[in-house]
Amino acid sequence: MTEDADFPLAVPTELSAAADDADEEAEEADTPAVEVAWDGLTDRIWPVPLPAGNYSDLYVNDGYLYVQSVANEADSEPEIKVLKLEPLAEAETFTDGVRAMSLSDDGEKLFVYKQPAETPEFYIVAASDTFPEDLSKNTVQVAGWQFNIDPRQEWEQFFNDAWLMHREQFFDPDMRGVDWDAMKEKYAPLARRVTDRRELNDVLAQMMGELNTMHSSIRGGDVPLDPEAPVPASLGALLEPAKNGVAIKRILEHDRELPARAAPLAQPGVDAAAGDVIEAINGVETPTLASVHRALRNQAGKQVLLELKRGRASVKTVVVPVDPNGAYDLRYYDWVNRNRSKVEAEDSDLGYLHLEAMGGGDTASFARD
Repeated sequence: MTEDADFPLAVPTELSAAADDADEEAEEADTPAVEVAWDGLTDRIWPVPLPAGNYSDLYVNDGYLYVQSVANEADSEPEIKVLKLEPLAEAETFTDGVRAMSLSDDGEKLFVYKQPAETPEFYIVAASDTFPEDLSKNTVQVAGWQFNIDPRQEWEQFFNDAWLMHREQFFDPDMRGVDWDAMKEKYAPLARRVTDRRELNDVLAQMMGELNTMHSSIRGGDVPLDPEAPVPASLGALLEPAKNGVAIKRILEHDRELPARAAPLAQPGVDAAAGDVIEAINGVETPTLASVHRALRNQAGKQVLLELKRGRASVKTVVVPVDPNGAYDLRYYDWVNRNRSKVEAEDSDLGYLHLEAMGGGDTASFARD
């Protein structure tokens, strides 16, 4: 694929139509006609002799029903339950320590994925009521597998799949009024230019962001992880260039009744204030914002010595910076508290609270507020 090629790759219309017709003919030849007797359908429900529990991945063939089950206990692992259909029998344990399973299209074989230790184990067994004791002939040998992957083709598929999954599965068929076809045209040129997975994730996040919907996001992926990479740290303040260093423009606000949420510069015992100029960190001069960020690398959770200038006075104080996740929380608390202060300043009957999400901590915050 050249740099100026269409994305995704185009297929000639006549070839595409011919392929579709061939697929439809093959599917019609292999698929028997099915008629659903809708009348009285609800009267033909068969109760399955399974107690209430956590079940997933239900499969059934001519003789058995398989389902994954996990107990409501700490450190419990899923197991496969099997039920004989004729006559309908109580569920028995097929095998335990299961991560996933799948039934073949003909219903004859069952794929079982286990991970008892660090190395995953894969098995293909007969779809019966008994898991083999001797698995020597059922183990899928994956140690010698090799794959030749073209990242750009893979990223192209990711982009198309992400767009397609949202089109087919989004809760609103009208896509909240967003022209989803136009969004694909808009972001495809960016997807063509990505050079690593992080950049692709960024493009996907921007495209999904057009829908303005929570929980429609990008996580993970085969991104490289470097354990030696430097980790930034934050003082929990807005900084700005100053004449002889970097000034503390504003320390992020927090609820005074929750001192644990205070920014590093607002912690008890820390002598710092808005307007102070940071002249040095751990003895290293910091004349620019870049030098401050360099001096704070890998310092999250550690004691750091700040040398401040307050008017004509020099002040030394020890502070413990936070990592990026902590910095995110501090900015959120600051946003909430500044909004609350604006509402309270109106001296009206209105109050203000904000729910970041719907987890246990958010529910507790709602009850407290």
